[in-house]
Amino acid sequence: MASHAAHGAAGLSKKFNHYDAEFKLSVLKRMWEDGLSCRQKAALFNIRNASYLSDWQRRNEAGGLDATKGRGRAIVAVARKIAVVLHRMWIDGTEFRFGSEAAA
Repeated sequence: MASHAAHGAAGLSKKFNHYDAEFKLSVLKRMWEDGLSCRQKAALFNIRNASYLSDWQRRNEAGGLDATKGRGRAIVAVARKIAVVLHRMWIDGTEFRFGSEAAA
């Protein structure tokens, strides 16, 4: 409801899901300067989920600006590549051989 109060009808619509590192850092700095909660800042900046802010803060404390980028898309891409290889092995009937002789 705070999002609706701050942004009107636009606060209830589907929100943007990807935020760049500079935006994340600017939101965090503003949150620290104003002393507002994650929930209040999420409503102010029209961010979908207030837990994003606590996650960004935790990542920033752990590793700085680069840590706020996330790894979600990379993990999905690797999982998709593995799924394609495994599917091809299943269709071909290829057996998995682990070790150096498998490359020969």
